[in-house]
Amino acid sequence: MPNPTKCLLTTLSTIARCTRGISTGSCQAHRASRLLQQMIQCKDMTRVMRWLEDGRDIECPTHSIGYTLLHAAARYNRVGLVECLIESKANVNAQSLWGAAPLHFAVQKNSLLSLKRLLAVPGIQVGIRTRNGLSPLHYAADNGHLEAAELLVEAGADMNEQTEDGRAPLHFACLKGHKEFALWLIDSGTANCSLIKKDGKTALHLANFEDIARRLIEKGVGLNTKAVNGRTALFLAAASNNAEVVASLLKAGALVNFADNKGQTPFHIACNNNCEEVVRMLQQERLNFNASDKLGCSALHLAADNGHSEIVYRLLEKKKIRVNSRDCQGRTPLYFAAHRGQIKAVKLLAECNRTELNIQGNDGNTPLHAAADCGHTEVVEALLKAGCNVNLHNSTRSGVPLHFAADRGFVKIVQLLLDYDAEVDAKSSEGWTALHFASRLGRTEVARILVERGACVNSSGRHGWTPLHVATRMGHGEIVKLLIGKSADVGIELEDGNAPLHFAAQNGHPEIITMLLDAGASPTQKAHRTSATPIDLAAVFNRHVSLKLMLQSLCRKGVDLLNEKSLESLDRTKLKEAQELLSTDRPQRDTKIRSQELHEAMNEAGFIRERCVTQTAMSHVLEEIIQSHSGQTMCLTGSFSEGWGCSLTRLDGIVDLNSDLDMTVFIKGLRYHLKGFCKCTKLKESPEDDNRRREIAERQRNTLEYSQGHVKFSGHSSNPVRNFYGSIKRPAMDEAVAYNCCSYPDMPILDAKTTKINKVCMDKLNRESLRHNSCHLVSAAPPGMEGLYIRVSTALLEKKMTRHLNVVQGQVLTILKYLTKSVVNKNKRALKSYHVKTLIYWMVNEVAEEEWMPNNLISLVEKALNKLAEDLEKDYEGVKPHDVMPHFFLPDTMLQLHRDGPHRDEVAKTVRNVLGNLNRHLTEYKRLLRPLGPDKLMNFHPFMYIPRSPVSSSGLSSDSIEYFALFDHMKRLLLCLTNDIQSDKCSLLKDIDAIPVFAKTARECMKALAQLKYGEVDAAKGTVEAFVNSGHRVSRGIEVRENAKAVDKEIEHVWRQLRETDSGYKFCFYIPPPADPNLDFVSPRISEWVPLKLLDFDSYYGINFDVLIKSLYLEFFPDHEATKMKWFRELIDGDLDVKGMLMLIEFCSESELLLDMIHKHKALVAASKILQDKLVLKIQDMEELQKQSKTRTLKKLIQEELLDLDSFGW
Repeated sequence: MPNPTKCLLTTLSTIARCTRGISTGSCQAHRASRLLQQMIQCKDMTRVMRWLEDGRDIECPTHSIGYTLLHAAARYNRVGLVECLIESKANVNAQSLWGAAPLHFAVQKNSLLSLKRLLAVPGIQVGIRTRNGLSPLHYAADNGHLEAAELLVEAGADMNEQTEDGRAPLHFACLKGHKEFALWLIDSGTANCSLIKKDGKTALHLANFEDIARRLIEKGVGLNTKAVNGRTALFLAAASNNAEVVASLLKAGALVNFADNKGQTPFHIACNNNCEEVVRMLQQERLNFNASDKLGCSALHLAADNGHSEIVYRLLEKKKIRVNSRDCQGRTPLYFAAHRGQIKAVKLLAECNRTELNIQGNDGNTPLHAAADCGHTEVVEALLKAGCNVNLHNSTRSGVPLHFAADRGFVKIVQLLLDYDAEVDAKSSEGWTALHFASRLGRTEVARILVERGACVNSSGRHGWTPLHVATRMGHGEIVKLLIGKSADVGIELEDGNAPLHFAAQNGHPEIITMLLDAGASPTQKAHRTSATPIDLAAVFNRHVSLKLMLQSLCRKGVDLLNEKSLESLDRTKLKEAQELLSTDRPQRDTKIRSQELHEAMNEAGFIRERCVTQTAMSHVLEEIIQSHSGQTMCLTGSFSEGWGCSLTRLDGIVDLNSDLDMTVFIKGLRYHLKGFCKCTKLKESPEDDNRRREIAERQRNTLEYSQGHVKFSGHSSNPVRNFYGSIKRPAMDEAVAYNCCSYPDMPILDAKTTKINKVCMDKLNRESLRHNSCHLVSAAPPGMEGLYIRVSTALLEKKMTRHLNVVQGQVLTILKYLTKSVVNKNKRALKSYHVKTLIYWMVNEVAEEEWMPNNLISLVEKALNKLAEDLEKDYEGVKPHDVMPHFFLPDTMLQLHRDGPHRDEVAKTVRNVLGNLNRHLTEYKRLLRPLGPDKLMNFHPFMYIPRSPVSSSGLSSDSIEYFALFDHMKRLLLCLTNDIQSDKCSLLKDIDAIPVFAKTARECMKALAQLKYGEVDAAKGTVEAFVNSGHRVSRGIEVRENAKAVDKEIEHVWRQLRETDSGYKFCFYIPPPADPNLDFVSPRISEWVPLKLLDFDSYYGINFDVLIKSLYLEFFPDHEATKMKWFRELIDGDLDVKGMLMLIEFCSESELLLDMIHKHKALVAASKILQDKLVLKIQDMEELQKQSKTRTLKKLIQEELLDLDSFGW
């Protein structure tokens, strides 16, 4: 144990050394002052006084934000020091950087003796304000320090002083529940009880206790005074389930049917928040039970939506309640409950004899459609048992519930629907069956069940599409294998003559090509519309690997490539070279050299620390924008927010098609506690404190039993996340609902004495583990326990850990993700992203820092894969078929393989096989890496990522538009232009002019569109020409700074670039039917793909205003060749998206440019059917382009073969 006296003498010695002969402004003097503050805190007043006697500067700051010695003395109630400083003429009104005076500190800490002495000083400013307008009396009210307040009032403090947002001391006291303080103010006769805050709330709105509310009413405070949001005091009391206050308000005559700005009544709020006692009280009043808010929702809708089964039961007892009432989208309470997976509410509603089970919403979906679409197995079963129509088609997509379940991949629901006689080959309006939908998104297990139940494998939809065409085009090899095994016709053609092999060749799916060729597909089969063979398409679209496989197939069949008529369009010289190279042996190379080369290739592709930090900052900004738009408490988790792993071939801000954005949405107002791990402040019950008794009861009700990473929590949705499909340039999104939890279970890693994790990271993990609401619960359960348990999530700890990986660690994580997704999970989904993260966390914890070197990259990957294989091969008591490894943070929890995937022994063999062929897999990975462009910018267009939201019914505003609000403003303007929502030209143009400078291109483009809409073609031409001639350029992305180390600074950097440049020009809007955003007043050459529907099966529309205004210019001024060529080259060399490529196809006739576009952006072509269709037609009309593209692909094939000869592995 250290000697306290010795420590203190050392501290004093340091102060003496630091302050002797040094100015108070210096760094050392500041450090000494901090030490002095610590001495004051430790009550070592003798030595503090001696220090002052040496003539030191008493105004010397003791903190970086400007605290003086008097601040510290007042804070710690050192009365003698306060007296001494006052006598030494210390400035009693000195303010810190944020405006706090010593008086604020004395009040905040309830240091009454110091407060009295300060108030006795002549010239003391009793009402001195901080920067946010808080006076000492506000501090007293906020903390409930009544004696301090009395002293302040005696000294002249104003009881009615208000902050900038209108808060008076009474507001603070009522809000914080300081009953004695509030009653003192009310009874003083001086406090104005009717003061209103800027948000329109009075003290009565904030009253937490019945006697406060009663006294305020007696004082004449407006009983039905509306706040800015339209809510009265009764709303707030009902929302917090404060029955005593509600009773007082009702007794005084509060209006129960009063509606707020959203059209909701106090009854809506109470039902929504599960306030059972208040609901019971309100039901005894003259209540309109069926009142609807502005979205058409009744109280029953809200109770059902949130799963408040007791309230649903109570409402159903009322005969007046309209059980089948519909909201604005035609949805009933049963639909709401089914959509959210609220099984208890579903059963109550379904069993009610007044409920109609098959009511369809405006989109034609029934509750059964909704439950099947969202994966709520128990709800589907309950609805089927209640008698829902299993084969009812919806009115817009003509889909049956089986289509929805197959599309989403919900195996158990598909089985249930088929068990209840769902038609296995029921067709949608496009002629698609459930097998088509399963094939499109690679739902292998669903496809297997459908085939076993008799689904037709050759069923053709519109234009001749079969499940094999769909699976082949999307690259789902396991389903292709299944369909071929069930005798699917591999040569069957679409209306245009394309067979499945055409799609495999064009999109570059080598594994599928091999399967189709083995099943008898012909690489020389011609499509009658274009006369193209699969070999032609592979050559034209730069698919050299696919081309190689098909040429080898012909060789095995004895075909002479040089004399084969179907290959006559290929360059004979190059074809001969290729034929000679296809069967040559390859040598080996040194692992350390290959590691260094792979590391450098990944650096060139952007996998460096600075870009990781910048992407992390981008995720923070996106989180802010989404929160502002949705009004929800949420955070982004997963690879995009962690900085590593959202893209496996280039770190440039773009999320891979097979990755997603993970959003965690927190349920407001609920907070749970884990039994045995709760670290909340202990509550002491006192009989007179009703508020405290309610808090104790609530905590007991919300305390849950924890076991092995999960807690028992029945009645919730069995499906953990809500999935929103993605497309090229807009990733898929997973939205998980989370419940706040007070603290984590014990995590041994945070207390580990021996770990290789660096200290900075460990400190941040420990701080995060203690942070309010870091721990949360998500709807995920162990296999077979769905709906009964939920999981403790460590996502926010994972975010901290992953963000602290160094460059080599981040690269190892990225490679492991590639091997997992593209190799191990190639045929069957087995491993999950968290398994990979657990591996890298284990490596960081076990591997010494000096081993994380670039030339060890491959050996580190091998080490991680060996660890994975060993975990999968371990045989121990209680092991289950889907167990993988222990959770890193919660080691009492076993991580599971994908529930529909193979067992652990099969996965272990696959991992061992990957290890045996690691060189080949890393060779392929290195080839896939895409070096950064010359500008090295991070792609960031936040308005492409806004989650699904309804079309706003509110009017436009021409006030100053913040960045957050731009999305809704632009969406509304687009609908005004395309759906005649607003026909007043002057108002429309005024709203367009209100678009800020950070969306200048969008503003001028909208202006031109509005002019075209009203027939002013010349004006539109003038607007477009003037804008183009101004030379204005949009922002192509976020600049990555060389010193990007601190995320907070980079967040400011990202915001600055967004607001100070023209960054708001790319948008993705969700616009469901019947709205139809067609620009029919624009040339068909443009309106055909602007706005572009991103998905054939969902109502997302993308619009790029930079591309659109350039397209208008090219349409208006087709002869401006120089401008045209410059734009085309910039697009090809830069951030080309689908809309930009469509513009190129439409307006470019230069074969060299088109050739570069095809070969540089082949992944983009493969991801968009509209691009493929248009490009095939374009190429068909340009023979020279065909020839050049085929020759370049052959050259690529030869170069790759020669490279393999030179150095196998790279």
